[in-house]
Amino acid sequence: MKNLHLLILIFVTICYNNFAVAQYQSVFGNSQTFWNVKTDQLFGPVNDSIVYISDTTISSIIYKKVKYYRETSELETYLIKEDTLLGKLSYRKIDDTTHYQVYDLSLSLGNSFNGYIVDSIYFSNGKKHLRLNYTPAWTSGEKFVMIEGVGTNIGLMYHNGMAGVLGPYLLCHYKDNIPNFINSHPIYNGLCHVVGIDEVIIKPQINIYPNPSNSELTVEFTNSFSNNLTIEIYDINGKLELMKELNQLNKITINTHDLPAGVYFITLKENHKIIVTQKWIKTE
Repeated sequence: MKNLHLLILIFVTICYNNFAVAQYQSVFGNSQTFWNVKTDQLFGPVNDSIVYISDTTISSIIYKKVKYYRETSELETYLIKEDTLLGKLSYRKIDDTTHYQVYDLSLSLGNSFNGYIVDSIYFSNGKKHLRLNYTPAWTSGEKFVMIEGVGTNIGLMYHNGMAGVLGPYLLCHYKDNIPNFINSHPIYNGLCHVVGIDEVIIKPQINIYPNPSNSELTVEFTNSFSNNLTIEIYDINGKLELMKELNQLNKITINTHDLPAGVYFITLKENHKIIVTQKWIKTE
């Protein structure tokens, strides 16, 4: 009889472990994850990047450590707590135990979240979406949406009391170098990196991602050029570190493993003439 009870206990344990698996997609990839968020500054829109660094355990809680960059400056390190079983995502600062909830996908229609009401639940691209009856003034009529495996359409760290001033808007989210979310805003039109509205609309544009990154980066062009194109990477002192010829490609992935950590400038040239330059950060 004891053996029978033991077998039943083992069977129940196996069944529970098989059942208690993730019901929701994780916002993190297997090795690489980053978000690019547009925020507003006095001199115009800039690009904020949230980059996954490593896992860490604090008080028996497993966190994902991410670094927050504004253009070339590292602002802060955050700890993200994710529950893929219940569909909840929150974050805290390194030196503050207060958790700020990013999303809760277990909510139902009519439920409240941060003082607003869930007015729509739907699926798009295989991801669950919960929309609130809240329209941030800077989104041109787009309501606040929690997106499974992504975060929200205004990013992750929007609890700083400055959201209305900074006007955060999620431009893109990449997992393992694969786009998991690309913005649909008519102003940004799928751009992953914003250097200012006037520059985006008027000047030839290149998208650099991940930015920051450590082992490789992808350069994508959103304009048509001639055949004689090169990509050049310069360090902060103006030293040419790497050059690639493109030959009619509109996207190229470059191995940057051998470059030391620091700030670099990515330059696209056509017939040896500089078309556009953007900053890129190489992490350790």
